[in-house]
Amino acid sequence: MLHVSLRGRIVDSPETEKKARALAEALIAGVTPPGPKLPKIGEDGEIALEKTEPGPIKDRPLPVISWLLCGELGRALGVPADNAKPTFFAACELNGVTADYSELSSVVAPTTTIAGLPAQVDGRGVFVQLTDDPAGQTLKFKGTGDLVALAEKMVPPLLGR
Repeated sequence: MLHVSLRGRIVDSPETEKKARALAEALIAGVTPPGPKLPKIGEDGEIALEKTEPGPIKDRPLPVISWLLCGELGRALGVPADNAKPTFFAACELNGVTADYSELSSVVAPTTTIAGLPAQVDGRGVFVQLTDDPAGQTLKFKGTGDLVALAEKMVPPLLGR
């Protein structure tokens, strides 16, 4: 997070916001290299599937997390991920199963562990707590089949284990 503020003797100068914005844009441009273009977002938040090398989701942009989820979902289900439906905000649906990453989520009330991490299994699905904060990063699995076994297969590679 970047916070830019300007102090001056003139109260509520019309130029203050323009100066702060220009300064923030110059700082951001100077410290961040240009990255890849964002994928086009469809009406339902869907993005085109892009094959991505398997790897951890840590510090990845949300669309890339979606593609990683799709790849692991396909491997865990034992089917090609060609028909997977990734969304811009870090989720993927394949063969009636959805894997969804949340940076901040509702609090996980652990009932078990999955891949050595606290997890909650209930009628809504399987929620795996990825950080020490129960309201922090989670992976949610919902749909048909043995979601606990699916999560056990998917979580380790998504965490780089």
